[in-house]
Amino acid sequence: MTRRIIMVASLGLAAAIESLACMCASFPDSSESFARAELVFAGRVSAVESSRLLPFSIHPAEDVREKYGYSVPGWWKLMETDTPAAVAIQKEALLAVAVPKYQARIEGIRTHAEYLALFEELMAEEVRAEFVVEEQWKGDAAEKVDIWQRASSCAIDFSKGERFLIYATRRAGRLTAAPCGLTKEVSSAGDDLAYLYFIKHSPAAAVRVWGYVGLEEREDEPKFLGNGVLHPVEWVQVRLESKDSVRRTDFSSSSGRFTIDGLEEGEYTMNVYDQPGTVLEKRIAGPTPVTIPSRGFVKRNIYIPTGQLKKP
Repeated sequence: MTRRIIMVASLGLAAAIESLACMCASFPDSSESFARAELVFAGRVSAVESSRLLPFSIHPAEDVREKYGYSVPGWWKLMETDTPAAVAIQKEALLAVAVPKYQARIEGIRTHAEYLALFEELMAEEVRAEFVVEEQWKGDAAEKVDIWQRASSCAIDFSKGERFLIYATRRAGRLTAAPCGLTKEVSSAGDDLAYLYFIKHSPAAAVRVWGYVGLEEREDEPKFLGNGVLHPVEWVQVRLESKDSVRRTDFSSSSGRFTIDGLEEGEYTMNVYDQPGTVLEKRIAGPTPVTIPSRGFVKRNIYIPTGQLKKP
């Protein structure tokens, strides 16, 4: 029973439950996604193939529910009902979402068991998006690459002609792009492309240091879920310096996030400054030693002791 209810929810008949399934505990940094991916490339969507008329939307089934005036709980019950009248509506819901190749098989359904078997087959079939590869940073891609996704509203909406930056991993022998894995349209991939520039053009100095700056958390406080901090500190300067006088800096954002790219392997010291470059400049965290590896990334959250920040 539970499995079937989840599947009905995946048709969009219970948007609240489905949206919970789509929530990401946190979104990884570009460097994390790059490290996990088998293939990283930018490409144009040349074709999309699915068992559904609208691969990334299941509203047609919702329209059938509303047509008959069922509440969501009532619809769930109907989808479990084995009567000729219920099976007729179950068939209509499938016809609303399925592509034409399924039409004859759906119309041939006579029992609830036959409906469930085809329903599960349709839900299990994945969406295939074909990409023409235009640039790649990791892996060995052919001229065209297929990316597969489970058909649900959680999936990335690949539309023909659009260009995406893809972080692809492999699942059951197929390349896939997880919705929480930073795959995105090229036009909104500025931070990713900055990191990938160093990967491609300066591999000896391509390490990223990133993290968040926040106030120290009390032991009785709830912990922040994901990569961030509970009490972010914005507009303080994070400064990395090496013994060779290499200096890289970034200012924390409103979420406390900082990112420093283009680092070579070696030993560095990290400090955080309030009001840098002024007579009021004050070091509020550090010095902290940081070892930069030859490749990859370093994630480091920084916590500022209470009372260190100057009052505005």
